[in-house]
Amino acid sequence: MEVTIEDKVVKSTCQALNVPNTDVAGLFMEKFRSFKDRDALVNYATRTTLTYSQLEDASRRVGAGLQKLGFTPGQKACIQSYNSTDCLLAVFGTIVAGGSLVFVKAILTPREVKFQLEDSQPDVVFCDQENASKTLETYKAIPSVKTLVVFGSHDGFVSFAELKRCSSSMFQPVTRRGPQDVLMTIYSSGTTGLPKGVLISQNNFITATLLPSHEALQCARREDAYLCAVPLMHLSGMWTTCFFLAVVACAVPLMHLSGMWTTCFFLAVEAVVVLLTGPEPELVLPAIEKYKATAMMTVPTVAQKLLHSSLFDAYDTSSMNSILFGGSAMPSAVAKGLIEMFNVTSLRQCYGMTEAVGMVTITPPNTRRYADVGQPVPGCEIKVVDVETEEKLGPYQHGEIRMKGPVHFLGYLNRPEATANLYDSEGFLKSGDIGYYDEQGNNLYDSEGFLKSGDIGYYDEQGNFHIVDRIKELIKCMDQQVAPAELEELLLQHWAVEEAAVAGIPHKEYGEAPRAFLVLDPAAAGKVTEDEISRLIADNLAHHKHLHGGVEFVESIPKSDTFKILRRALRDAYIQTRC
Repeated sequence: MEVTIEDKVVKSTCQALNVPNTDVAGLFMEKFRSFKDRDALVNYATRTTLTYSQLEDASRRVGAGLQKLGFTPGQKACIQSYNSTDCLLAVFGTIVAGGSLVFVKAILTPREVKFQLEDSQPDVVFCDQENASKTLETYKAIPSVKTLVVFGSHDGFVSFAELKRCSSSMFQPVTRRGPQDVLMTIYSSGTTGLPKGVLISQNNFITATLLPSHEALQCARREDAYLCAVPLMHLSGMWTTCFFLAVVACAVPLMHLSGMWTTCFFLAVEAVVVLLTGPEPELVLPAIEKYKATAMMTVPTVAQKLLHSSLFDAYDTSSMNSILFGGSAMPSAVAKGLIEMFNVTSLRQCYGMTEAVGMVTITPPNTRRYADVGQPVPGCEIKVVDVETEEKLGPYQHGEIRMKGPVHFLGYLNRPEATANLYDSEGFLKSGDIGYYDEQGNNLYDSEGFLKSGDIGYYDEQGNFHIVDRIKELIKCMDQQVAPAELEELLLQHWAVEEAAVAGIPHKEYGEAPRAFLVLDPAAAGKVTEDEISRLIADNLAHHKHLHGGVEFVESIPKSDTFKILRRALRDAYIQTRC
């Protein structure tokens, strides 16, 4: 990986990806046929395996079943489910039939589901049995929904088994989708307002899926076994699975960008993907041993649970040699713990966002780096700007990260005011990971066409990027900015601290002040005090970074469904009960 820095813009010098002239269905059906009888997908919960040939045949059978139900090209299929083989078959069956996908997270309440379905107007809904029981009346109340399909059985639903029983010879070929046709709608977190439907095109997803196999990146190998523990309904979960389909264990939800993306990029290199229903140590560790998993993707909060698990010594995890992490900055103590625990040869960090459809930076292959998030991927340009003046900044100067890349999303569903002027004047996409624009409709893109990330960071003289924190989570104490992540990393080095979150709370004298919320190791109960924790920060950091807001021991720390710490929730709860 090599970069140049010109006019304070960091660019990859590697040749951009050559994207094939096809659609997603054509790309994957051709790969599945060529990979033939090699194992593709293992469902850890059911201990069942599909080969690539079986995956292709099952996808066409589901596509034929959809056609039998009256589903036509261009229609939408919503999927709300935890990770399963049937969930992935519904994805590929819909794509083969020429439809587009709407991903709804399995953990949502009926009220949240109602908003997203009213916004996206799907024609068909696929769901698992848990959501069928919880959300049936919500599904039925959406006028656009013509058919309900359940993975299993439930009154009022067509059984997914009926679709799988169709013969693949019944499938009627459909016209290839165009490169800018919508492939999927994935809803943003909605942390700063109502969720927004992020529109991802056929070309977006193909580029994001094939990019990790670029010779400069080397993110996956044919001999890998990928453990997928992130939700498939998250773009990264589906993306990595489809890229590898190596021996990779998937414990991220498929209904998330990270889940879908990781799944697909592993499938694309003929790897084996092991699907898990969640990232809990009691699932991840035995799955690594049983399937000799070699690669996985994780996030800091999940990694911390692995590090503190009493189960680790009970399983042989020596096969694991490659860990990719993202979502938020990995504390050095956690990264060092992962290296020691798994003795991996490759510990890599990537940085990206849903609107950029995957990653925009990654650390080099065959390294164990965690202090930075790497350099721009091929075809990507990144700059850092002053958050007040928008002036471009040089190395080591902190500002907002903005990007231009090979993959930019189409816009927001039914949000023309949010989609308008997404780029700045130089064509750089403004990146923001959660909000990207506020309720008044501030632009996502600056005047150069760069996507605004909403992240504060900097780059060094070698073009490596460092993430400091989210703009909206920075604490203004004594007129100085305080990054919660810096304090959290130090707190996690304390022997008694299992989880740490720092949020800004109102302070009469300083305006805002950092307050630490800590989950202690059970063995530390009664052995550590708030004063001891405060001294740790006071002895190591500047005065404006001290815990002037206090220390609080808590039973748990609120997190999003992608395991990011919800610092605003901690702040809001404190204000409601104490102020």
